[in-house]
Amino acid sequence: MKKTLAALLGAAMVITLGACSSAPATSGTASGSAAAAAGKTIYVLGPTPDHGWTAQAGTFAQTKVEEIKKAGKYKAEYQASSDGEAQNDLVQNIIANGDAAGVVFFALDDSAKSGQEALIGAKIPFISFDRIIEGPDKSAVLNFSGDNWAVGAGIGYWLQKNGMKPGDALVTLIGDNGTVSSRRNEGFGQFLTGT
Repeated sequence: MKKTLAALLGAAMVITLGACSSAPATSGTASGSAAAAAGKTIYVLGPTPDHGWTAQAGTFAQTKVEEIKKAGKYKAEYQASSDGEAQNDLVQNIIANGDAAGVVFFALDDSAKSGQEALIGAKIPFISFDRIIEGPDKSAVLNFSGDNWAVGAGIGYWLQKNGMKPGDALVTLIGDNGTVSSRRNEGFGQFLTGT
């Protein structure tokens, strides 16, 4: 189990840290070789690279998966989908394959919760990336996301510095009820109220 977790974390760090830095990320060779030799695959679930931010995120993840495969230390596969329900179907296929060392799970919406719960039931370790779904987050190897509270606070700070005053009308458009939007909204409100 420790070798499997080390392989999963190593691959996840290659994928996620590369998104934050232009410096190349590295991973341990011993645990990766063991995972590849055992026929284990690290699956990366993310968005269909179709436009804007999803294109950037999906293309970046696919590129990193290809680099991992080319290095020969890990088997890796990027599986794209357009919503959480489709990700749940991918998880069922991953479980049926019986070769998962772990999953890097970029949940596209909260409906992907049942997919994460299925991984827990199948004892397949996973990392939650970006959207953190409450419940399964307690069983994730790692919950990795940006500081969305700080993003919301930053928006409040910017608006104040650019002329917003108490009593001004403000319309807030919430993208969805996931952690990214809700934490940004909380940070925004906490900044404006001084908490």
